[in-house]
Amino acid sequence: MIVGDKITKVDAKRGKLKRGLKIETKPEITKISSEEIFAAGEKKEGALVDFTFNISYGKSGHINLEGSLFITGEDEELKRLQKEWKKDKKINDNVFPSLLNRIFEVGLITAIPLSKTLGLPVPLQLPRVNPKQ
Repeated sequence: MIVGDKITKVDAKRGKLKRGLKIETKPEITKISSEEIFAAGEKKEGALVDFTFNISYGKSGHINLEGSLFITGEDEELKRLQKEWKKDKKINDNVFPSLLNRIFEVGLITAIPLSKTLGLPVPLQLPRVNPKQ
């Protein structure tokens, strides 16, 4: 269960924008470690999942974020998660999608205002309403 998140580093730069700009988004889990977490009014054993979230605008700029997710769960499950990560940098298929989804949420929510401030295109395809034909 993901009980919290934080952004620890932000690096953003804008260059000259060009037509046909390709935006690439790359989330990556960089480390999983044991951590005592304060959640729901008490201290619990948990894990800290460090991540990077990089958005590239080619030569036109970038937004790079670093952060952490705080997770809790059954002690055995947390130990297995850390053991698998240390062994071969893999994450259980039951856990990986929820971690990746949260990284996308945190990353995009942080990056969208930054992109607007820098005058870069929003790194997310927004829905468009077309007039009726």
